[in-house]
Amino acid sequence: MALPVRAPPSRKGALPLPPEVPPPSQDGGGHGRGSAEGAAPHPHPGPPCLLQPPHHPPPPQGNLDGERCAAQRAVEDSFVRRFLHGTFPGCLADEAVLKRRSNSLLVCLLLLRRLPPSKLCFLLGYAETLLSHLYKCPVRIEAQTVPDAAVYKYL
Repeated sequence: MALPVRAPPSRKGALPLPPEVPPPSQDGGGHGRGSAEGAAPHPHPGPPCLLQPPHHPPPPQGNLDGERCAAQRAVEDSFVRRFLHGTFPGCLADEAVLKRRSNSLLVCLLLLRRLPPSKLCFLLGYAETLLSHLYKCPVRIEAQTVPDAAVYKYL
């Protein structure tokens, strides 16, 4: 079923347009994109399209030199890493990965299987709660247990 095509609004009784402003196109586009001579008209008449070209987010700028609050973030990251080393003594298989997403902090850990599961769950909840209260933002800890420390390169 085809939708009825609305005619562009009439300019009767309106003030004339200044010479540098071109008159509105008659192709039904409504906002100028694709309304050049020889170009295909928009697929639908009416208000302008709400579709935008894909947005490319800027690269992460956490602790880069010269960025705002870089020193503060470096100190916070150092504190979180030391806190985790103290909370899980001898259980960290590798360095913690800290990811900042808008207002939240995501901590990814590789832990050795040296603690019983009940104690490990308690320590994970304790660390999440305490860090959330200290930083006043949601902190989520994702932990994965491994039998041995990961070896990345053999010499």
